[in-house]
This record gives sequence, structure tokens and C-alpha cells, in this order.
Amino acid sequence: MKKVIILLAGLCLSNFASHATGEKANIKINWGPDYELPKKHEDLGFFGNPTDGYVGISHQRGKDIIVQHFTADLKLTNESEMSMKEFPKNYMIDKIMELDGKYYIFYSTYDDDEILWCQELDVKKGEMKGKAKQIANSKNKLSGTLTATGFYQFQTSNKWKFIQSADKSKLVIWYRLKPKEKKDALNNDVIGFWVFDNKLSKLWNKDVTMPYTEKMMDNEDYQVDGAGAVYLLGKIYEEGNKDSKDGHPNYHYELMQYTGSGKSVSAKFDVGEKYVVDAALIESNKGQIICTGYYSKSKRTQSSDGVFFFTYDEGSRSMKSVYKGFYEFPNDVIKQFETKRSQKKVDKEEEDGKDVEVANLQFRNLDIQDDGSFTLFGEQYHEVTYTRTNSRGGSTSTTRYYFDDIYVMRIGADGDMKWVKKIPKRQVDVSQTSYGYGTYMANNFRANTEYLSFYLHTIGKNNYVFYIDNQKNSALSPDQLPAAYAAGARGELICVKIDESGNLSKSSVFDFKEEKLRIMINKFNSVTPNQIIGRAYESHGLFQFGFSKGKALKISVN
Repeated sequence: MKKVIILLAGLCLSNFASHATGEKANIKINWGPDYELPKKHEDLGFFGNPTDGYVGISHQRGKDIIVQHFTADLKLTNESEMSMKEFPKNYMIDKIMELDGKYYIFYSTYDDDEILWCQELDVKKGEMKGKAKQIANSKNKLSGTLTATGFYQFQTSNKWKFIQSADKSKLVIWYRLKPKEKKDALNNDVIGFWVFDNKLSKLWNKDVTMPYTEKMMDNEDYQVDGAGAVYLLGKIYEEGNKDSKDGHPNYHYELMQYTGSGKSVSAKFDVGEKYVVDAALIESNKGQIICTGYYSKSKRTQSSDGVFFFTYDEGSRSMKSVYKGFYEFPNDVIKQFETKRSQKKVDKEEEDGKDVEVANLQFRNLDIQDDGSFTLFGEQYHEVTYTRTNSRGGSTSTTRYYFDDIYVMRIGADGDMKWVKKIPKRQVDVSQTSYGYGTYMANNFRANTEYLSFYLHTIGKNNYVFYIDNQKNSALSPDQLPAAYAAGARGELICVKIDESGNLSKSSVFDFKEEKLRIMINKFNSVTPNQIIGRAYESHGLFQFGFSKGKALKISVN
């Protein structure tokens, strides 16, 4: 039966500090009817639009891809099947994405050459359109991630990476050639760039040898702009490959620009005596390449004092600071939603004149407004791995993945920091791999991080942050640490609305107690300025391996 849940006020937290002062989000959820999921298939995503409808794509390796077609009101109408039996045995599905209103599945093969293929998906009919075509290739072997594809079977995945320009008019697909030399001091990375327009017409491609050895250079990030130029952000060590030497930073950064014609351009810059903790490249809606991230004043590179902003100036071919360049986190924000002991530690460090820092902060999103203002989103994330060896010579490695508080900073068009907000959360998941004596065993429990982190949706100057939380956090006070949410457990889908003045309001979107459902937050997809689509899965407990039924869902935000 179709359900509609409307939350006008939601769950207003009077104790969500004194910050929960904003106007409540108007959220409406539409649920489609239950439907059967293809058995033994991997969920590749849920795509489409209100006009043509939506499709769910599922894949069983070596057998088929099943496309399930849904109407605009989320009813399943039909299924179509594309056989994969004629495909090469070593194919890997790399990406599904929309380009100029069309949807494509990208997959790769490796025989004598590395080849990337694309196949168009007809959303209206819910089927594959035409024949697959080859769009990129390399005669040299590519680097990637070793992935289990069956019992005692492994294959290299994540070879081909995809990045779109801000206006979605250009696409760069890049790869890294497998190094010829095993020693970093002897090897210079070779990066391949294939640049296309939004109709998948190739504009240019080339393999580029990095100007420094792997030992002296870390490739930090990549971006393509609306003109089809590709940018690579490199961290270049001055002497050795250590972050610090004689108490000072031992590196600088270089932004390298590549085009289809002409020589590459390199712009060197640094952040003075500060240490870069995390850095990313973003293209603004006006075509500017922005380098942003977090910095520290000390060698503790896992903690951050604040945010930095630089931009590439095409005229001078140099990097220039944006507005004031550096913005420090206020101590009173860092103290919020921590234990009293942690708050006292912050007070003591402040009294002693020490820098108070945010641990394990990573860049996630940058919302750039037309007036030149920025809103930057970061999340505290880290992993901890434990290894235990048994008496028979085998071992078990357990990794815990922590997705914690969200930090939001807004820089106004006048260059002043307007506000910093902290959204409290604690999320965790666990993976475990067992190794036998001299052999890899099939005892491998993967983390379900699709339930964790957050999804950002922006409407005008308002940002909406969606995440799954423990119900115990419905009335947190600023001196309380949030209760942990374990991935896959029943919880609560939360939306925090932040307006341009920094006013926050927190709403409960869906309580998992109502139905035995799981929602994977990382598989949400914004299909219009006011609509998000996704899928929920029938759940029978925490340790559920595979799902038999699903429901499509649509979230309308105003």
C-alpha cells in the first residue's frame, strides 16, 4: 500500500543547542508499493526523472543486467533483461551516469588492451539502446583495486575515474598506468586523460608523465572545467617525503593544467608555515578552479585549525588566495556536543594558548552561490584496524569505520566568515576479513558504509543535510556526546535545514521502527531542485545478507 508521510514541523530539538532556530523544513515522502528485487543481483542504482519515470538497475556478474521500470509515482511497470553471457569474462562495470539527459552504463575489459565501453540506457522503455561502443583504451596495464569477483577469484577494479565539469558540459575519464618501477624513487606516474563533451564526443586524450617521482609527489585531486581543460593538484616534497623538516613544512603544492593543444601550465603555491590536512579541487559555477581544504598550524596532520581557499587566476597563471584565504574554527563550536571532560580539555588548551583543533576532518562538499559566497561541508572520518593472530597461523583483521560530526562554515560574498555550525552525529561500521595459513579464505564481512555519512541537497541558499541517526539523540544538549548509530541497525532518517544566516532546524523524516526497512543514504539521487529519489530494502534484522523486496521512495523538499 502506498504511504504518504508529511512532516511540516518534524522533530524540533530545543536542546539542539540554541542553534535550532530556523524555519522547519517542509518534507513529504512518497512510498511506492513493495516489489520483488532480482535475486542474487547487485544494486547498481536508481535513476530517472519525473517526466520519463525511473529505473532500477541490478547486475548479476556473467549473467545479466535487469532494468526495472517505474512510473513517476513509483509503480513498477515492467522488467527488461540484457544478457551478459556474450560479454568477455573479465568485464567490470565502472559507472552509471547521466549526460545531457541520457543515461549510460560504462564497463571495462582487459585482454591485450585496456578498453572502456559505454552502453546507452533508454529510461522511458527501461532497456538498453543500440550497441555498446568503445570510447577509451590503453595499450598499457592500468592500476586499480584488487577486488574479489567470486570464490578465489580476483580482478582489478576502479581503473577508470570519472569527473564532470560544474556545468556538466565536459567529462574527463582518467587512469593511472601501472608503474614500471616498483620503487617510488625510480618511478614517475603516468596519468591518462580522455576528455569528452556531454554527448560523449571525444575532444582530446593524452598520457602525461608527472614531472616528479612518486617519492617526491602525491597526486591529491583532479578536476575538469567547462572549456575542457584538466587540472591536477600535486603535493611536491622539497626534500625527502616527510611533511616536516626542521619544524617547517617540507612541501609545496602545484596546480597543473592540461589541454588538448599546447603545453601544460604549472602554478606553484603553498600555505605559508601551515600544514595542509586535506585538499580538493572544485570548479565554481563561473568556471573558476578553487582549491580548498583544511590546514593545521602544527605537524599533527590529522587535526585541523581551519579552512583555506585558493583560486587559479588564468591571466597570471598563478594561485591566489580567495578573500582572506584562511578561516579558523571557533573554539566554542569545537566544544559543542562533546563530553564534559573533552570540553574541559579545550578550555585548558585555550588558557595555555594552544591551538584547539578538529580531529580527522575531511572535505565533503562546497556550495558556491552566484553572489560569491561559499558554504563548506566537512565530516570527521577515520578508520581503525585491529589484527588478531590465532595459534594455527591464521589471522583476522577487523576495521572500524567512523563517520562523526559534520562541520559547516559559511564565507560571505564580502569575504568575512559568517558562521560555523556543528551537526553532531556518531556513526560506525565494521568489516572483518579472515586469512588462513597461506591462503585467502572466504570469511569476508564487508562494511555497509552506504548507510553512513550524509547526503547534501541544496535549494537556493538553503542546505538540507540528510543522515541516519540513533533515536537516542533526539534531545541532545551541547554537553552530551551523541549515541552511536551502527550501520544497518534501525534508526531515524534526519534532515537538518541550514539557511544562509546559519539558522538550523532538525526534523525527523522517517523512524525505522514503523517498518522493517533499511535506507542507504549514499544511494540517494537529486532528480529535480525539490525532489530526491532512492530505494528502501526489506530488513529482517541487523545481519541480513541480501534483500528480497524493496520500495522506491521520493522525498520532496521545500
